[in-house]
Amino acid sequence: MEQTYSVQQIKFELLTYLREFGSNGPDWTIQLATGTDDDAVQALEEGGAERTIWICKPTLSPKAAGIIRDHMVSRFGMKSPDAAQPMETPGPEHKWILMYREATPDAFA
Repeated sequence: MEQTYSVQQIKFELLTYLREFGSNGPDWTIQLATGTDDDAVQALEEGGAERTIWICKPTLSPKAAGIIRDHMVSRFGMKSPDAAQPMETPGPEHKWILMYREATPDAFA
């Protein structure tokens, strides 16, 4: 059985990434994902993970993933390709949250 994380646990970890790698919310993108085999995650792993900062975490439910996404978009102004989809309607497979941004040259210094 896969480990899942609560809304508060994931929000805390995402805020840690913001604090560590840049707190300008509009520089970040957040979206729902289906897991580590999701197309967006695969693209990050294959095509530029070395210059992209990203995190992907499993939530307790699709509704929890939507709550996290909606919070980060409204509170920090993050971009979200699926934000137009209300949190009540994510498909049952969309239990993961993916947050990423292009790394600046000094991000890993």
